[in-house]
Amino acid sequence: MIKELTINNLAIIKNVQMEFDTNFAVITGETGAGKSLVLDGISLLLGKRSNVNDIMKDCDSLTVEGVIEISDNLKSNLETLVDDIDFSDNELIIYRKITKDGKTKININGKRVTLATLASITKQVVDIVGQHENQYLLDKSYHLSLLDEFLPNKINLKSIVNKIHDVNKKIEDLEEEKKAILEKKDLYEFSINEISELDLYEGLDEELEYKYKKSFDIGRITEALSILQGNLNEKILPSLKECIRPLHGVSEYENIQELLEKVESARELLNEVDSEIYIPEEEDDIEEINDKLNKINKLKFKYAGSITDILKYKKDLEEKLINFEYSDENIKKLKQEKEEYIKEYIEEAQKLSELRKDFSRKLEEMVNTELKELNMKEASFKIYFKNKDGFYTSGIDDVEFMIRTNKNQDYQKLAKIASGGEISRIMLALKIVFSRVDKLETLVFDEIDAGISGQTVKLVADKLKQLSNNVQVICVTHSPNIAAKAREQFMIYKKNSETKIKKLDSEQRVQEIARIVAGDNITSALVEHVKEMMSE
Repeated sequence: MIKELTINNLAIIKNVQMEFDTNFAVITGETGAGKSLVLDGISLLLGKRSNVNDIMKDCDSLTVEGVIEISDNLKSNLETLVDDIDFSDNELIIYRKITKDGKTKININGKRVTLATLASITKQVVDIVGQHENQYLLDKSYHLSLLDEFLPNKINLKSIVNKIHDVNKKIEDLEEEKKAILEKKDLYEFSINEISELDLYEGLDEELEYKYKKSFDIGRITEALSILQGNLNEKILPSLKECIRPLHGVSEYENIQELLEKVESARELLNEVDSEIYIPEEEDDIEEINDKLNKINKLKFKYAGSITDILKYKKDLEEKLINFEYSDENIKKLKQEKEEYIKEYIEEAQKLSELRKDFSRKLEEMVNTELKELNMKEASFKIYFKNKDGFYTSGIDDVEFMIRTNKNQDYQKLAKIASGGEISRIMLALKIVFSRVDKLETLVFDEIDAGISGQTVKLVADKLKQLSNNVQVICVTHSPNIAAKAREQFMIYKKNSETKIKKLDSEQRVQEIARIVAGDNITSALVEHVKEMMSE
């Protein structure tokens, strides 16, 4: 519920502060005193778009501030809706500033937010009910969700609808892929053959580059190895043999044996070298190697940057052709799967539709009872159902609330009701019924008494008081009957061309309600009558 409201520099409001202590408050005052400006202030607090012309003359900005208390259930809903605002204190502390240059600053619980975020949060908490077509009860798009609030166990279609959408997407993707592959099938096959002809494997290019360099240097390699082998056989090894023989004769002496072992070791090592020398013949065709390297480099340039990438590209093309080969079969399987999902969807959606229709009749009865108690004896509220095509988490139902105010009339849309008095009572009847399931915690009524009088306005007053048992009711009114039923009252008045507001005590309430009844002609009998009205 709204606990506090402060408005600064809005049109002719310099500063007003309101503290709400009960669940039923009325705002009264003479015509032109500025009651509508208080509603404008509440609307700005709730996220209505601003106009710099609303700023008080000679002021740079206007501000609205409010404290709204929220229940644990509503707190949980808001925490799901917005995750970066702290709602732990079960309240919304809202501050909004609008400057002459059109800039807006908005804080909720100390967190800077956008206008859209403000509106999305407050519409969960407060609704302003007037005679205008912007009321959500008049909006057909809300009707189905409002009806569903009454269902004890709503059938959840989200999972099956997601499956249908997913399989549809798979079918579309496969058909698009099939079409794309068909257009390029010849090119893919040519590319695969072109790559396959080279018998590529990872490291082949490095291997060929090594062979090319080796073949290019074969003459130098042969010459170097021949010189080494000739020197070993003709000079080095015979010389070492001649050196070893005399060392054997003196090997008994100190250090000679060690030297002998080292020389023999050197000779053995050089013999191994000699045995390992291989003079290559020119085995590889350098032109053939060069040609293959050129082909590989062309593929690298054409398809990818490395043999690994080329092989991956070839594999991808092969997989596409395999998928193409089995695409019709896969699409057929997916369509069969889709048919199963659709069958399941229709069964569950029809169950949900029947459940809705059962409860719609109960809802119609409740609303029609309220309408009769609001002196609309011939009025009839009806919920119309139409089937809608497609697959929706909301099911197959297209729902709209309809009304007729006389038996001889056809049912028509709520927004088509021309009479202000009728639409006010219809809205009130709907609000009373939906307040039992609606998560809204505050309803602000803008002159709900307009267009009605006599016994009807008394009935409306009683219903507003009844409604305040479930939600906070704030009512701008010209009706003494409604004002008398309230638990607290604020009076709007003008002083020095500025709108002021005053919270009235019991005696002041009696005088203000008497003024509403008779203007300045207040008698003692009228005062007693007002007191009786307030005590009822």
